[in-house]
Amino acid sequence: MFEKHLSAGQIEKMAGLKAYGVRNILLGRSKKPSAVTLKAIAAVLGCSIEELLSEGPIEHTEASQEKEKKMPGALSIENPALFVEATHLTFQLAEGTGKILSTEQAFKIVREAYVFALKKNLVAPDKDFIEWLMDQVVDHASL
Repeated sequence: MFEKHLSAGQIEKMAGLKAYGVRNILLGRSKKPSAVTLKAIAAVLGCSIEELLSEGPIEHTEASQEKEKKMPGALSIENPALFVEATHLTFQLAEGTGKILSTEQAFKIVREAYVFALKKNLVAPDKDFIEWLMDQVVDHASL
């Protein structure tokens, strides 16, 4: 959870759980969470239920590592909320400037904005960087 920079509330939303579902588990109020709940949490965190219940840090499963190897250029989404924000801001800025992006351009901008924010440890995508990147990608589309 901490490794992925997600709060308990974010995990609850992403997993489709009731408010305080994860927090109650963490606080010991929910002594026996259901398999469905654990599976949903594990899916958000990218681990198995076994890894979720272990005492040590969560490692990526062999299956998820193999899947990433088969997809060259694939990007692990460590912080889904940040990725969603980068996507939203990219399309908001494109709409505001009247730029029409191809899917390739949109994916490139979102990916780069997301990676930039992660590397800089930002809590939100950098609007100025996305605007600059959009200009670069759209203006140089024929290159």
